[in-house]
Amino acid sequence: TVEQGSLAKSDNTIEFKLVFNGKSLNVIYSGDPGGVFQECISVVAHGRLVNGVLESNRIEVKHSNEYEAKNKDRLENSGSAACSQVQG
Repeated sequence: TVEQGSLAKSDNTIEFKLVFNGKSLNVIYSGDPGGVFQECISVVAHGRLVNGVLESNRIEVKHSNEYEAKNKDRLENSGSAACSQVQG
C-alpha cells in the first residue's frame, strides 16, 4: 500500500513509501504510473533494490481478478483499510 503522506512528485519522478505487514520500503519511479495511482492504494512495484531503495521501472495499480483470487490475504493485510479510516 502506498503510505499516506509519503507521495512526492517532481518533473518525471515519483517517490513514495510502500508499507506491508508492518514493513516499509522507499520507492523511486520515473514516468507516469497512471491516473488512478494515489496514496492508500495497493500496488505492485517492479524494479531493483539499490542501497535500500526500490528503483521501480513498472507499477501495477489495479490487480486482475486472477491476482485477487490467488492473493486475497495480501490484499486484506495491505494496510489500505487503515488508510481509509484515517482519511475519514
